[in-house]
This record gives sequence, C-alpha cells and structure tokens, in this order.
Amino acid sequence: MSTDEISTPDYLYHYTSIEALSLILKTKKIKLKRLDKVNDPTEELSRDGKYGKYLFVTCWTSQLSEILPFWYMYGHNSRGIRIGLPINFIMSYKVRAQVHETGGSISYGNCFDSIIPEEELFTSDHLVANYIAMSNKFFPMEYTDDSKLLKPPILNQNDDGGLTVALDALGRHKPTIWGFEEEWRYKLIIHPYSIKEANTSHVSARRAFENQEDLGFEDYFLCISDEAYSQMEVRLGPLCTESDQIMVEALIHKYNPAALLNPSDLKGRVR
Repeated sequence: MSTDEISTPDYLYHYTSIEALSLILKTKKIKLKRLDKVNDPTEELSRDGKYGKYLFVTCWTSQLSEILPFWYMYGHNSRGIRIGLPINFIMSYKVRAQVHETGGSISYGNCFDSIIPEEELFTSDHLVANYIAMSNKFFPMEYTDDSKLLKPPILNQNDDGGLTVALDALGRHKPTIWGFEEEWRYKLIIHPYSIKEANTSHVSARRAFENQEDLGFEDYFLCISDEAYSQMEVRLGPLCTESDQIMVEALIHKYNPAALLNPSDLKGRVR
C-alpha cells in the first residue's frame, strides 16, 4: 500500500518507559532523536554518505490495538506505558518574519506559525529548516526494499557551482522487515548554521554543511499543545506492577489530571 492510500488517524501512539512519561508530563515536551541514533542503523545512509545527524525524528504508530512486540521493544519490557495523543499535537507559535539586511539591521514582515518559538528561531546557532507549522506534519513511513529509496542521493551540484542538499529524502523509507510497525513520524531537519548566516552568507553556510560540522546535541524537544495535552491517553504495560500503577497515577494526578489512564488489554495474558 502506498502512503497516498493510508488514511490519517485521529490518534497516534508511542510506547515508552514510566521514567520517560514523567519527563513528558512535567515538561509537556516530546523528544526527537537524531536519525543516526534510531534502532535501524541503516536509516542515516544516503548515496552520498552519512547525514543522519542533521535529522531528528519522533516515531509513533497508528495502531489502536496493543502490539505485543512494541511492549518488549519500546515499552520497558512490558512494564512501561503507551501514550496516545491527537495526531497534530505539536505546539505552534506566532512569529514575526525577520529579514537580515546588509550591515546587520533587521526588518520585520508578516507573522507566520512556527513550531519553534521566535526567541529560539532567530537566536540559535543552528537552523531548523522546516520550522513552518503548516508544512510540517506527521507522515506515514513507506516500507520498501528498493535500494535507491533506502539510500537516496541528497547532494546535487547546481549549474552555477552551488550545492543543493536534499536532506528531506532521508528518514522517509525503511526496509519491509519493519512494516509491522505501521509507523508515523515527525521529522526536523537542522542545519549547523544560524538563520542569519543562511540569509547573509550562503558560502559560509554551505561550507559548514560540506564540512559536516556537528550540531553539538543529539536530542531536540518540541512542545505539546495545551489542547492535545488535555486529550492525552495513557495505557499501562501488561506487566506493570501495582507500584508501577501507583507511580503513573501520581504523575497524572500532579501534572495532567485530564489524561485518561487505562490498564493493558493484555494484562494476565503474558508473562
């Protein structure tokens, strides 16, 4: 089935540990992991080398029913939890467009919706390339054994001698052995230079990328919107103990009393 034939679900689900849940509840943030740190080590590969360190992803599934392998692979050996959130749960912010003029002055344009707060977007020493909220959504992974899709070309030389970098081609396909996950993914592309450098010095920005400069971090965090946070669902793992349940109940009571807590449908059926 192609991704065009997949209907968009209302909710997405993420299996993780109780410890991770505590951080999500307290901070109201979701962690995105660098692509070269995910469970499939081939995902960072392209025809032109390894560029996974410039992509950050959070991985969810559309499957409403509990998937037993997920509990053991991602849910702390079935003693973790599963979080459910409405699919468009990433917070967006009203940001004023900035134009960096020659000489260092800044002019402002119209507002737009960004997934990065204004103070971070324009002051960081890195650039989140796909920061526009409207154009950056969760998407379903495509499963294939086509090597051209699994290791796509991402570097293209322009007629004027410039370099076009198509990082978006990475992180969209996985081998068919992963097809059981029915994964939906949110992806950020982060360049090792600031938005000011990108606007005023294309040469230095390109050099930073060609030299594969490090970003200096392996995780990136995005905020959950207030509306989605209040609609959170939490499901206990099938091997959660009574003390595990007490901890989860206390966390929800303290940080998100509106969240719905349910036991596992597999409770008593696995060991």
